[in-house]
Amino acid sequence: MTRLSDLQGLFFWGFLIVFGAVMYLVSPRVRSDAGFFQGHDEQGRPASEWALMMSIFISWIFAKSVT
Repeated sequence: MTRLSDLQGLFFWGFLIVFGAVMYLVSPRVRSDAGFFQGHDEQGRPASEWALMMSIFISWIFAKSVT
């Protein structure tokens, strides 16, 4: 059983690392407080639905790991 548990742990953390790297690369960059708090990029465009969905997904994963 320990081997399966270790494999699950490696898969879980590997997924989170890859997911985090991909989200970092595709997320818009902001340089102002207003851009950060309002969720707009430098051209004033709002965050895409895809980016919001991925943010909700990773928040759900972390919430599940706490419970």
